Amino acid sequence: MIRLNWMLALVLLHVCWSTLVCAEVFMVTSNQDAGEGTLREALTRALDNGDGEPDEIRFALPGTDEASRTITLKSRLPFLSNNLTIDGSTQSGASFANSDARIRIIPDLDAFVINSSTNLHAGVFHGEEIHHFSIYGTLVDRFDSIRNVAHYPGLTSFSAIFLREASHITIGAPGKGNAFLDHQSSIYVEPIEWDNGIVKPRFANEHITVQATIANGLVLVYADNDVTIGGDDPSMGNHLFGQHIDVTGDRYVYTNGPRPLIVSAG
Repeated sequence: MIRLNWMLALVLLHVCWSTLVCAEVFMVTSNQDAGEGTLREALTRALDNGDGEPDEIRFALPGTDEASRTITLKSRLPFLSNNLTIDGSTQSGASFANSDARIRIIPDLDAFVINSSTNLHAGVFHGEEIHHFSIYGTLVDRFDSIRNVAHYPGLTSFSAIFLREASHITIGAPGKGNAFLDHQSSIYVEPIEWDNGIVKPRFANEHITVQATIANGLVLVYADNDVTIGGDDPSMGNHLFGQHIDVTGDRYVYTNGPRPLIVSAG
């Protein structure tokens, strides 16, 4: 039996070495901005692990009160990596804001600023050329109050989710929804390229899904096809309260909530 276990271990090591990466679970155990066990460290480790295998970030913050489950950021988080799931529903404790979210992310308003390296087109969770990304059970709030020291005109438009050239994106699921409470911009997903104002599809199947999520701000999904917002079952429904909901695709989508919005494709 011992010899068999050693042989199995060697096989697993060979698989990892041959692909250079192994799937990993990164645990967030600290609600501090940076350091061991923080969300920032987990995102950095996932990025360093490569994108050949799926990684997952789970939460085991000590304490179940709201303060213990609130992560306060002093600066932008690292860019997202491919094949990554951030699952706030793994955290113990009650949900926030009548949502499914179990963790909350807010800025340190004395430290988190918009400057020359943090432009208007950014997000709390930010990915460029990002594929196979999912996020569950996460509340994002107060980023529409960060300081704009670069004196950009108009709104800062710092989205909760900002993804460019993206495919296979899942934002929430029944029982694992998110809450994006800022009133400026909540979700921006762009699976395509723009060429002089013309959409150029990048992927045959984009697979963009938003379910069981509360969004107070803009929801912009500029997909060419395969977009699902909500679903037939009420548990898949979103509560979208933004002044502008813009979703494109080659099929109809659902938007469910206390203020029902039916968004037609096209």
